[in-house]
Amino acid sequence: MIQGWISVHRKFMGHWLYVAKPYDTCHAWLDILLSVNHEDRKVLFDGKLLPVKAGQMITSLSKLSERWGWGSRMKIKRFLELLQSDGMVDLERYNYGTLLTVANWELYQCHDTQMLQARYTGVTETNTNNKDNNVNNENKGNKKGRTSARFEPPSVDEVKAYCEERNNGIDPEAFIAFYASKGWKVGNQQMKDWKQSVITWEKRRKVPQKNEEPYNVFLAMARDEGIIK
Repeated sequence: MIQGWISVHRKFMGHWLYVAKPYDTCHAWLDILLSVNHEDRKVLFDGKLLPVKAGQMITSLSKLSERWGWGSRMKIKRFLELLQSDGMVDLERYNYGTLLTVANWELYQCHDTQMLQARYTGVTETNTNNKDNNVNNENKGNKKGRTSARFEPPSVDEVKAYCEERNNGIDPEAFIAFYASKGWKVGNQQMKDWKQSVITWEKRRKVPQKNEEPYNVFLAMARDEGIIK
């Protein structure tokens, strides 16, 4: 069984590979994962303001048929019912449309790297704490008395506030997704100061031209980080 996971930024939805139609079933499922809300908010749908939670979206057979280029609403209906029968989504039909809920949404979009580590590698918080205690004990026995603080990944709100303070135009969700996928490492070293990494992004950030896709910005950053050549 293949293990591990990757982060896919929602800006990928504008890439030419993504928008090509018609979608196959795998493409359609990926579109659902990228289209549902990433946080609770209200959505305007056919003139009505409706509350929609994270992992949910309000849609209709006709809208999905047009979006995916399938042409047949019955094909959409059968596909959604297939996902529902496999426990992948929940469907609630109303007069205004269908409320689609992705099952186990947190498994797809969780930014808590400690939780992900525990879930996918079997390393528990207790084991992590024990490891930290061992490090602390070693530090206490060090004659020089040196201590090292364990790095804590920032939240999206923290990165957003810092980027707004510096007015650098950096997407905080892209920043989080990029380093979370690397285990919060800079090159081969564990990140020590995320604010310094934000400043580094400012220096390396390539402003896209009018005819350039935002995806290329992430490619440039990945090259700078040594992930790709």
